[in-house]
Amino acid sequence: MNCKEVQKLMDNYLEGKCSGEESREVDNHLETCGECREWLDGKLKEQENVLKPLNSSPETLNMSSVKKQNKILRRAKWKNRMNNVFTVIVSLIILMVVLSLLTGLYYGQFIDSDNSKLNRAKQAMLTTTEVTMPNVIARGGGSATSAFFTASMDYELSRQIGRDTETIGEIHGKMFFNQLNITRSWVDGSYDVKLEFFYPAIKEELYKENKESLANGLRETWGALDKLPEGTVSELAISFDNLYDIDQINKMMSDYDIDVTWFAVDTGGSNMPTLDNFPFTSAVTGIWGFSQYTLLEFSGETGSDRTLENRQEDYEKAFKNMLTFLNDNEKYVQNYLWDLNRGDFQKMRHYVDKNGLKCYGVVVTGPTKELLKFRDNKQITYASLGEVDFWNWFDRNFGGEMN
Repeated sequence: MNCKEVQKLMDNYLEGKCSGEESREVDNHLETCGECREWLDGKLKEQENVLKPLNSSPETLNMSSVKKQNKILRRAKWKNRMNNVFTVIVSLIILMVVLSLLTGLYYGQFIDSDNSKLNRAKQAMLTTTEVTMPNVIARGGGSATSAFFTASMDYELSRQIGRDTETIGEIHGKMFFNQLNITRSWVDGSYDVKLEFFYPAIKEELYKENKESLANGLRETWGALDKLPEGTVSELAISFDNLYDIDQINKMMSDYDIDVTWFAVDTGGSNMPTLDNFPFTSAVTGIWGFSQYTLLEFSGETGSDRTLENRQEDYEKAFKNMLTFLNDNEKYVQNYLWDLNRGDFQKMRHYVDKNGLKCYGVVVTGPTKELLKFRDNKQITYASLGEVDFWNWFDRNFGGEMN
């Protein structure tokens, strides 16, 4: 900045109206240019002469001029700095508002929110949890976007034991643009997976190798249920001697005072790890299934009063819709399930289209002694005991939470 440009800006500079960059350039120029400092001093003296008292002495005027100059310069610098700070703050606020709006638009919060990027990522995270973890429901939370194209999703993980639902942990999803990172935290530090199933459609030689292990496991489970007191409720995973459809399972379960909370589904081929190696499967060894609550999201119905009839065709339709959704959002699921291969959901869908929706086991919960009655059911080849709780097998007229 040359002398002419500085002198042109001087009035604005003294009044604190310069921009931050202009103010810095004027300061730098005055520090190095004696001529402009003399010009500024003369300008200040001219202003001073207009206002000076008639009886002021030259010495007083000279000292007053210096003090006046320094005072005006300090005030001008202070006003410019405050204006700069204010400008920066306002600019940051505007930037944050604009980024928040752009982030909301990117994740689709303002247009078709049900099919938005954020909602699809959330649904993929929750559904994948519920279809791979027996008797675990991921609900009770929310999702939100923030600036810089980030979003967060936080939901509770719970399970049903008897008629009560207990919180066992939380699931957290963090998004940056299209990348989804999922973590889980547990109330007890970790989740002890106790429920496992035996898959019946295995090779005969593999069944023979594990027949004794099956029998021992079954005896241990019935023995544990037998020793538990009357006033308790339990969680039990039971495996069938064959593959059954929903209508057959409902008929089988109708004789017992229990709740079915999860269905273990035959998804075929490489998606059933028990076919070629180990005959037992659980949430840690690879499993696919659903709860009725999960399938409600894919029933095609809307509203709070939606429901699934206990019919094979309704369950099968909703299950296929769910597989289609997971396939369409496979990139999100792969960020969660590292061993998922591209196209696995398509294979599952083709298998169910060809063979129908068949299950090889269910998770049930109810009074411990009622569950023990399954010991006499010849269609049950294996059972594993999950959690046990105090008696709660009744419907409460009132309930709530206090924080």
